[in-house]
Amino acid sequence: FNAGQIYGGNKTTYLNLVNVGTIYEQSAFEYFLKGFAKALASQKTGNNIRITFIGDVIPMWRRILAKPPFKDHVDIVGLKPHRETVRLVMAADVLLLISLEGNDRTKDKIIAGKVFELMRTGRPIFMIGWKGECSEIVEKSGLGKFVPCDNVDLISKTIIEYYEKKVDGELETTPNWDYINRFERKDLTGAL
Repeated sequence: FNAGQIYGGNKTTYLNLVNVGTIYEQSAFEYFLKGFAKALASQKTGNNIRITFIGDVIPMWRRILAKPPFKDHVDIVGLKPHRETVRLVMAADVLLLISLEGNDRTKDKIIAGKVFELMRTGRPIFMIGWKGECSEIVEKSGLGKFVPCDNVDLISKTIIEYYEKKVDGELETTPNWDYINRFERKDLTGAL
């Protein structure tokens, strides 16, 4: 697909999802793909969902993404200079946040560092993973929708809901800036 058409200031008919960062083997990505496949099969979305991956995607996932039903809906652009990454992120309709798996003792405590950068954009954040500290931060920000990774039907339903909101011009967020700003470096160092 034509990336120039997708990144036209959110004025497309596509739902433009963007993931920034490495997609690891031990993550919630497998569950996301199952939900994504169901959303693509839905008559409600047709071929109108696109995902851009900025960063590394391990070969195992690249092979899967290169096949149907994903191949016509995915663009893996690799690592990009900061300015271009920011442009692509700000043009996103929804930012994806796929959790690392961790182990039974840690997976609810893993906080992806990029969550703080994503919150600063004010864009909607769709987090798939394990309930815990990171999901709580995303939800409290007013930007995020958290879906447990083992709920494939809800992942699919959420993608379809984002698409329908985009089509209806209702893909809005209400950022809780007071909460988000608590994570600014100057505020955090001042609290020490």
